[in-house]
Amino acid sequence: MIRPKVDGIYDLRTIEQLLKLGVRRFSFDLRPRSLNFIQHYRVHEILKQIGLRHDLQFSFHFADENSMLIEKFLTDLQTIVGASQEDWDRGLLLLEFSGREDFEILDQFERPYRWHLFKNADWGKASRARSMKGVTLNFNYLAESFEAGMIHSLCSNLHTIFSKQTFHLERQWDSNVFPSLLELFDFEDVALMIDQHVEVCFRNVDAVKLATGLKPFLSP
Repeated sequence: MIRPKVDGIYDLRTIEQLLKLGVRRFSFDLRPRSLNFIQHYRVHEILKQIGLRHDLQFSFHFADENSMLIEKFLTDLQTIVGASQEDWDRGLLLLEFSGREDFEILDQFERPYRWHLFKNADWGKASRARSMKGVTLNFNYLAESFEAGMIHSLCSNLHTIFSKQTFHLERQWDSNVFPSLLELFDFEDVALMIDQHVEVCFRNVDAVKLATGLKPFLSP
């Protein structure tokens, strides 16, 4: 069973609900244009209350934000939350990047990160990134390849080019995943974004909807 990872966390209450359900992977969306955007200081406050634990993984999703801003976030994560290099090395903390290919800059942070693959990106350039540990694939992109009869060649090319990286799936709560997808890719986890499917209203998670949506991904 693929482990669930819940993206777009914006409050402590949601994390506490997810912990009770058995979720152990969480992602904060630090992209200002995202509906799930959370301010840097709020992330630090939440993590300080939850605490860094060996059985939890937290990731921090950026897009094309300024390098100095990201570096400041990382510095504060160390001083305020107590994040250590060992936490990063053990995979308890991860960066995520989408919509960019300046891997020379991303590698300068010297932190492990996942890269969200997108159409027309330079895969060869991406595969040479030093600190990239995983590639996140969007379900809609894979579904288009499936409908076009190209999913097997896509799978082969991705595994060849990204042979040193792990694969991760991001999908919507109601996506109809075709069975062969999980046979072609050994996904480490599946990312589900907090949105209207599990909210009672904007930025207010419904505990019942959340539990129902996660049920297929959690052991009984």
